[in-house]
Amino acid sequence: MALLERSLAEPDRIVGELLQPGGVMALRQLGLESCLENIDAIPCQGYCIYDNGKSV
Repeated sequence: MALLERSLAEPDRIVGELLQPGGVMALRQLGLESCLENIDAIPCQGYCIYDNGKSV
């Protein structure tokens, strides 16, 4: 598999590496849960977006 980045410029949008709970469940259903091992993955209980110090 090759991953090609469209651009190396910093995007003006939310980006990151977060696998939503549905994605984790799908991996489990496919028997691919081991993909999450040894990659320093940590559970995320939620997140909040701030703009100029205010939650949006």
